Amino acid sequence: MKPLTIEQIVHATGGILNSGDASVEISGICTDTRKIEKGCLFVPIAGDNYDGHDFINEAIAGGAIAVLFHKEHFTYDNIVSIKVDNTTVAYGNIAKYYRSLFQIPVVAITGSVGKTTTKDMTACAFSGSKTFVKTPANHNNEIGLPTTIFEIENQDAAIVEMGMRGLGQIEYLSKIAAPTIGIITNIGSSHMELLGSKENIFKAKMEICKGMNNHSTLLLNGDDAMLTSDVARDMTKTIKVLYFGTSDICTFRAVDIIDADLCKYKLITPYGEATVKLQVAGTHNIINSLAAIGAALCGGVAFLDAVRGIEQYGPESIRQKIIEYNNIKIIDDTYNASPESMKASLNVLMHLVGTRKIAVLGNIFELGNFAEKAHRDVGNFISRLGLDFLVTVGNDASYIADEAITLDFNTEKIYKCNNTDEATIILRQIIKSGDVVLIKGSRAMKMELIVAALTDKNGGKYL
Repeated sequence: MKPLTIEQIVHATGGILNSGDASVEISGICTDTRKIEKGCLFVPIAGDNYDGHDFINEAIAGGAIAVLFHKEHFTYDNIVSIKVDNTTVAYGNIAKYYRSLFQIPVVAITGSVGKTTTKDMTACAFSGSKTFVKTPANHNNEIGLPTTIFEIENQDAAIVEMGMRGLGQIEYLSKIAAPTIGIITNIGSSHMELLGSKENIFKAKMEICKGMNNHSTLLLNGDDAMLTSDVARDMTKTIKVLYFGTSDICTFRAVDIIDADLCKYKLITPYGEATVKLQVAGTHNIINSLAAIGAALCGGVAFLDAVRGIEQYGPESIRQKIIEYNNIKIIDDTYNASPESMKASLNVLMHLVGTRKIAVLGNIFELGNFAEKAHRDVGNFISRLGLDFLVTVGNDASYIADEAITLDFNTEKIYKCNNTDEATIILRQIIKSGDVVLIKGSRAMKMELIVAALTDKNGGKYL
């Protein structure tokens, strides 16, 4: 981070200098006392179960030379202190000001599924010729995004991810990041419980436009009906829009797709054409790679550099890992789940080379009243795939089995389990050498316990 003066901090936050000298410079900004560095500004965040104000003295002892606060009873005589209305909002306002000091490409990524994968792919596409900062892991909220912005110093670009739990949150993040390039991966069912309808999810994702201007470029999934609708076009009239995907309207398009253990396709763009060989499986990863390449090209990366970069994206970078253990392939996709990502993973399962295909699927959460229908839709999807076995885990996941049975899936090949222990017992009975097994469910289902049990605590070799 480049140094900022206290005067700049006061200006950015609209706060009041409570004590200390406005000419003092801070060399960093921190919200976590475990990461305090000498010379930094400490911003105490007040959460539901904790209050950073309780750790201000610890931060000062660790080397902080300035603090923000919003509690009336705090007074400081021997340190720079700034009174603000809300420290979380102030943290975002400082990040917004700091972002304005840099004239570099900022890529912001949102969508229902594939945000983190697309972010990491975008970083690979940029890596051939550009330096950058990027959001670590999925730190994509009102704390994580500003933290990434503060890492900008001498880099060529920034790549940030934007998540949300409700309407207005992506708008808030977009106005901080001021993206020059935006990506919406797709519109799915994640957060249906909070937003109530797919239309509201669409509106929430489209809020990324709020921080963009008429010099910005928005990349939209050209295979997503909502993102190519007239409503989407009306909402993006002041922004340059380009599409990625497989349809004819796409500026960044994939044709001649081969989706097997790995993916290969022909890339067609205005910048050139090339054969792209990915180190990961799944057509959904092809779509994500197109968004990443498009962002890199719009960000000034040379065409061949972007292609070479995207081909470096490997299994170690993604949540969906393929483990080979005792001549069995296990698709470990246990980080989280949505109806869309579950279908994408099932497609990966069916394209991988193996004797029999087994799907182990747990509950998908955050669907609210849509839960039964969403799980039944997955069951409907499964009925057309030709799976050899289906194992469900949890009450909601049982609807997947029920729907598949309704559509004539062999009941002798379906097992409904209450928990991961039951599922593990069943799998140990049915799995044979040469099988391919998908294990997926929402994070709270702890489906990784099944992977651990089947691989002697992940002793298998990642492909």
